[in-house]
Amino acid sequence: MVIGIGTTINFNKERIIGFTNVFDYKGAYLLGSSSQISNFQNYSNQLKEHLINTIESQIKLKGIEKNEKFRLIFHLSKPASKKYEIKAIEASLMQFKDYNIQYAIVHLSYQHNYRLFSTNNENGIARGTFVEIASRQALLHLGQSSKTPILLRVDKRSVYDNEESMYKDLYAIAKQILYFSHLSHRTFKPANVPVTIKYPQLMSKLSSELMVIEGWDKTNLEIVKNQLWFI
Repeated sequence: MVIGIGTTINFNKERIIGFTNVFDYKGAYLLGSSSQISNFQNYSNQLKEHLINTIESQIKLKGIEKNEKFRLIFHLSKPASKKYEIKAIEASLMQFKDYNIQYAIVHLSYQHNYRLFSTNNENGIARGTFVEIASRQALLHLGQSSKTPILLRVDKRSVYDNEESMYKDLYAIAKQILYFSHLSHRTFKPANVPVTIKYPQLMSKLSSELMVIEGWDKTNLEIVKNQLWFI
């Protein structure tokens, strides 16, 4: 399962975090769930509970048995914090120690100084160009017109139990990100960010705008969480 965690800034300049989308490895949309969070004092605990509920629902839905092996890939649009995201993910996974879980926390960002250039000025940089720059870092080009690739980092702290729990295949993770950038219900054109990041950002933005409406009840989103309501 691929879990994207999104974030946005609301009208009061408060950060809203805790929005997730869940996809299977083939790109099928499984779940869109939200947990409105604007207070960093309770962010970690609320995110932990949010992830536990999300993973638990998918285990039941997929009929995954105890001791059965499965993989979780977390896509984050910001670096994972030991105090917040890492703490929440580790605590949530401890609730599923009866399962054989392998996972990776991946940070996806355009906020870097790397650029890609090609001697072939006619065609430019080929979409899907992959450049490994470190054991857990790589550049992936997702757009023909831009020279700026997306930087992906597999967090070295993706270990909650033992070293075997860390998923380290950088190329496989990059290829999956490329495939997710081709998956969109908004357009036929490939995007410059994967839907695992784009969709949670849309969810958080629209949800924060709905909260401004007088009398709006956030629980209304629970009845449409398995639908692509936000696009």
